[in-house]
Amino acid sequence: MNNEQPDLHTEMKNQASTRDEAFAYLESLKGKKLKNLDQNIEATISSRQTKKMISGVAVNKSMNNGFTAEEHYLAAANVEGIFLMSKLHEWHEDKNENPGLEAIGRFEGSINLNGEVAIARLTLKKTTEHGNKIYSLELKELKKPLKVQATNSSNKLRSTSNG
Repeated sequence: MNNEQPDLHTEMKNQASTRDEAFAYLESLKGKKLKNLDQNIEATISSRQTKKMISGVAVNKSMNNGFTAEEHYLAAANVEGIFLMSKLHEWHEDKNENPGLEAIGRFEGSINLNGEVAIARLTLKKTTEHGNKIYSLELKELKKPLKVQATNSSNKLRSTSNG
């Protein structure tokens, strides 16, 4: 029996279209423990990470991937839900060998962004002193939605690309 589940897309519950709106929401998360279901871990966001997530560099990365600044701010304002549902893409060592930095994790989650499915990538830093910190956010790409069909012979699910 195949237990494959369809992708669950994070709905954008919080609205933000400006840097200030995204900043206000992210500041409200400061110090709160955010959960990730895939790895059963918690992470926090500090003021430094808040500023990094909505920095010009972060917004430009998303814009270089075909998104608008407004879409980046909307995703940033929904980072709690994105982290909750995201899947671990990889853990790796810090190439700069910073003391106290155990590993860097890349998490990816699919999000419903203005009726389209997009991939959001979160970078998490695992530190010896402060635990897990969500460090940055980038919108990676638009994906074609998957159409899920149940077969009549069992409870198996089959995903097919629309288009």
